[in-house]
Amino acid sequence: MASLSNGIESWVLMALIHKDIDDFDYKNALTLSERLFAIDKDSQDFRFLYAKCQYLLGDYNAAYDVLKDTTSIPCRNLFARSCLELGNLSDKTDKSIFYWRSGIQTLQEALADSSKKKTSHKWGDDLTCVALRSHMPSQSSIRNLLGELYIKMDNMRASSQQLLECLAENPFKFTAYTDACDIAPDAGHPDSVLSPNAIFKEFDIETTQLDHSFKYHLPPMPSTSTSKSTTSTPIITQHDKKPRLEYLMPMIRSSYGDVSLNQLRALVRSSIQTHPAIIDDGHLFDLFRDAIEKSKDEILDLMTADIEKQKAEEAFKNKHGLHKKPPAEIMHGMTMDQKDDNDDKMDTESEVVDPMSNSPPRLDSANKRPSLGKTTTGTTTTELTSKAAKEATDQTIIGAMNKIIRISLIIAKGYYYQAHYYCRETALELQKLDNSQYDTPSVLCLMGRAYYDAGDHAGARIFYRRSFSIAPWYCKGVPLYSTCLWYLEKERELSLLAKVMKDNHSHRYEAYIAAGNWTKCSNRGNEAARWFQKAVDLDPSRSYGHALLGYEDWEKGNCLGAKQHFAQCMITNKRSYFGWYGSATAYQGMHEFPQARRLIEEAIRLHPRHPVLLGTMAEILLSMKEYELANKYVERSLAIRDNISIQELKKKIDRRLELGDTGESL
Repeated sequence: MASLSNGIESWVLMALIHKDIDDFDYKNALTLSERLFAIDKDSQDFRFLYAKCQYLLGDYNAAYDVLKDTTSIPCRNLFARSCLELGNLSDKTDKSIFYWRSGIQTLQEALADSSKKKTSHKWGDDLTCVALRSHMPSQSSIRNLLGELYIKMDNMRASSQQLLECLAENPFKFTAYTDACDIAPDAGHPDSVLSPNAIFKEFDIETTQLDHSFKYHLPPMPSTSTSKSTTSTPIITQHDKKPRLEYLMPMIRSSYGDVSLNQLRALVRSSIQTHPAIIDDGHLFDLFRDAIEKSKDEILDLMTADIEKQKAEEAFKNKHGLHKKPPAEIMHGMTMDQKDDNDDKMDTESEVVDPMSNSPPRLDSANKRPSLGKTTTGTTTTELTSKAAKEATDQTIIGAMNKIIRISLIIAKGYYYQAHYYCRETALELQKLDNSQYDTPSVLCLMGRAYYDAGDHAGARIFYRRSFSIAPWYCKGVPLYSTCLWYLEKERELSLLAKVMKDNHSHRYEAYIAAGNWTKCSNRGNEAARWFQKAVDLDPSRSYGHALLGYEDWEKGNCLGAKQHFAQCMITNKRSYFGWYGSATAYQGMHEFPQARRLIEEAIRLHPRHPVLLGTMAEILLSMKEYELANKYVERSLAIRDNISIQELKKKIDRRLELGDTGESL
């Protein structure tokens, strides 16, 4: 079992987290702080740093939940700030007052504790803070951010290159690895490039530089010299290659002065010189895009044109009375009526693993692991020379870094397997973590996602449920968790989830998805679509809300509306198999089988082991009378997971093969 102790490893992790915070890489800082928090959940220092990362990311509900019942002054201070922000976000006056009063009470307690040991203010503590921070962002942080921006530009090859170079320099940038895995299908490089063993390698004292830089990047000291202002405006000549800003844009004062022709010419020349990308016809950002990405662009362009054509046809029919408009649906109110507290209890039916137990769910109940012993630093520094003492210290630090790397390697392998949709391999790899690291929300949600992508909603529910029970502030898995509960018709558990999420103002998107799935499970008319639409309106950059809206229209037989939502899902995230699969089903419902086949092929390329995708391909091929190929897909689907509907499809294909391609009806 891989484990971390509360010692030098904690110190190394805290240093890495603070460096990420200095570089504004809050997402990676949060990932590392969860590993730190897992070491000792009772540590006020670890809890504070974990909550601080949540706060910096704007997740005030998480910071509030993590810091409840803490007693240290830094924790109380941050808790009060979270109360302030939650009170501002609350849409109910009494709730706002509750948060603000909680903040006031906790700060009064903090002041009472600090006044017991009050001394005169030590200004040296404040004035030395600048020298103790790192003001120069590392190249790994810059490359990590550059990779994220390239993803936004839909340039996966360039993004992957930057993310891999980031990891080569700093393997602790775990979010760079997860992003690289997510875009791997479109990055155009072999899987071996992302092998966790090649990236998360242990450090060697001979090749690892633990020395400080000779030169620190600090803000400049203020100059005591006074600069004299001038009232005359210098003339800019053609030889001035880099005109100063004040010459390019005169300041607006009470009386606006005339702008000379030379100044206008210099402004134009400077604009052209400093912004070459504007006149580059877009080739700068399109230089490395692969054929896969361009092929997807073509499919989406064709799909968009088809949708516009069909919309025009529908409008023509409505205008000339060729068909009647559907009657307006009666909408229920948008309030989330909840059951009584007695009805909100979790289901008590027996399960293979109890997610509410004290131990995290595992494949094997045996959680025994050999003791790794305490970290030793060898002999004391007083018995060694200064050089030997430094080597001993360096060796201790390297050992701590390697322990962290071993933990990262296990989680990275789990993420790598999940990104390639190997559920069993993901689960087995994550079993190597000790209980403290395994029983964390990110690991449990990773397990849940693996089971969800395998089509096992019951298995996914167990892990998502455990994650939410131990960390209700971690809401990344809530959309899929609520969808699993809808599939399994767990209305009471889904009602409780929606009720808890209703008060989480930092995760409105996830709350709307949970509310939509709950109203859908309780058969409340068209209210589910209203909640999903609110989620999309709140954050249109996330693809899952668009996919859910597409499924809503598809279930109602509105194939055109479904195509529009699924197309938006694909545009938002071209690597989401939800959008490609949903679009294929919409075209299939309109008997446009060649287009449906092309879309489902891309969905299967992204997720080649999903039984539903393979079964849908078999259905489309059956409609296109390609019976032998359809039989191969249906057999692959049944080999992964047995299903009654797929078995019936298999019988239809077998009968067609027996009859031959005669076109006779079944």
